[in-house]
Amino acid sequence: MYHANLVVSVAVALSGRHRQTKVYWAIRGSNMDLSDYGLALRLAEDDFVIAAAARYDPMKDYLTLLAALEQIPAARAIIMGAGTAVALPESLQLRVLVRHDNVLRVLGAADVPVSSPAYGVGFSNAIAEAMATGLPVVATDVGDAGRIVPPRDPDTLAAALADIMVLSDRAPLGLAARRRVVDLFALERAIEKFDILHRLGPDAPALQATTEGP
Repeated sequence: MYHANLVVSVAVALSGRHRQTKVYWAIRGSNMDLSDYGLALRLAEDDFVIAAAARYDPMKDYLTLLAALEQIPAARAIIMGAGTAVALPESLQLRVLVRHDNVLRVLGAADVPVSSPAYGVGFSNAIAEAMATGLPVVATDVGDAGRIVPPRDPDTLAAALADIMVLSDRAPLGLAARRRVVDLFALERAIEKFDILHRLGPDAPALQATTEGP
């Protein structure tokens, strides 16, 4: 992303059209088309399925997620990300898919996506994609989601997951998550806000959130 921004800026400067051409930095893309994230992707499974998409790294803190899973024996987890197969052995409760090219299909089999990093996350594409599916999300308080829990706290993470597991109707929570990501973080909305930021500055009223989080 950053190299692409730099290359585009240099190309515009060399073209002699830098006064006529706008270049916006910091629009982070993940090839995410919100229209692909339908609400009819659930598979007919009796298990309560938790999905996590992140590479294996101390920042992602899979140890907290695994400790939380031990407290919810009825749950099953699907983990996908580079390096996970080496560091996270599979069990009856845990399936590891390593790096996966079809995250959407995996999320379609899940009841709740989870993101449990300990630090270092700004706006998480993984959480935004999970919210776009219309699923309730549980995440540590270093990103943006529905059920927020402190980082490095497996007890609270397990309690949040268990709370969603016993809900008779998870749809309202998931729909609220989808509404938030569509209303605030769709690409068109991001471009609009970056344009306002560059023209009017960070205190522009139009940059203030107008939709409450789930």
